[in-house]
Amino acid sequence: MKNAVRALGWATRALWVLLMVFSATSLYSAVTLGIGFGEPQVSYSEDAMVTSLPFLINNTGFYDITDLNVTTAITDAEGKAISSSTTFVPLITAGSNAEVVHNISLSLSDLNLTALAFEDTNFETNTIVALKFARAIPVQMSTNASIPWGAPLYNLSIGEIGYKFNDTHLIGTVNLTFENHSPFFSVTGTIRCEFYNSKGEYLGSGGTNVDVPPYSGYQGQMELALNDPTKLTPNGEIRVYFDMTIFSLGPLVIPYG
Repeated sequence: MKNAVRALGWATRALWVLLMVFSATSLYSAVTLGIGFGEPQVSYSEDAMVTSLPFLINNTGFYDITDLNVTTAITDAEGKAISSSTTFVPLITAGSNAEVVHNISLSLSDLNLTALAFEDTNFETNTIVALKFARAIPVQMSTNASIPWGAPLYNLSIGEIGYKFNDTHLIGTVNLTFENHSPFFSVTGTIRCEFYNSKGEYLGSGGTNVDVPPYSGYQGQMELALNDPTKLTPNGEIRVYFDMTIFSLGPLVIPYG
C-alpha cells in the first residue's frame, strides 16, 4: 500500500512538472511570437472596395499554431453592420513563418453612396484574432479602430445659370465645384446635367469629364444645350448624374431660380 501511495505521489509530481513545463513553454511561445505588418493596398471592382492587409507571422516557439482566424467587422457611424471579412490559416508549424493577407471587403451595394459621396464620416472596425497553441491552448485578441471616410464629392456646389447664344442653340452655363476628400482614389469619369423647367419639361443637357486626384479640388463649367428657349421658366431644376469609374450616382436634384 505504501508503495502504491508513493508511486501515486511521484506520478502527481511528474504531472505537475510536465504541466508547469508545458505552461512555461506555451507562455514563452506566445511571448516570442513575432507579427509584422506590411503596407495596406486598396483595390476596386465593379461593386466592391477591397483593403488587403499583409502580415508575417514568425512562429519561433516550441509548438504549432493552429486555427488562426482573423475576422474584421465594419459598422457605419450609426452602428449598422456593413461588412464582415474572415481569413483562416489552419496551421503554422513551430519554427516556421507564414505570410498572410487579410482581405477586408466593402460591398458598394451595402453602402449609402448618396450620403458617402458628399459627406465625410467615420467607419468603426472591430478585429478579432483567435488561435491555438499546441492544438490545445486558445488565445484571443481584439482591437477597435475608427477609420475616417473622405467624401469624393465633398461640398458639391452648382452656381447660378448663365445664358449665351451660339450659331444654333441657346446655351446654359453653370459653374461646378467640389473637393475630393478621399485618400484612396481619384474622381474620374463624367458628370452630366439635365435641365427641366418648373413644369417638369425637359429643356436640354450637357456634361463634362473630370479627373480629380485625392485631396484635390475641382472648379469648372458645364454647358447645357437648350432645345427650346421658349419653354424657359424663372425656376426649375437641374438633375445631376455622376458616371465615375468607381461608382455611379444620380440623379441629384438641385433647384434653381
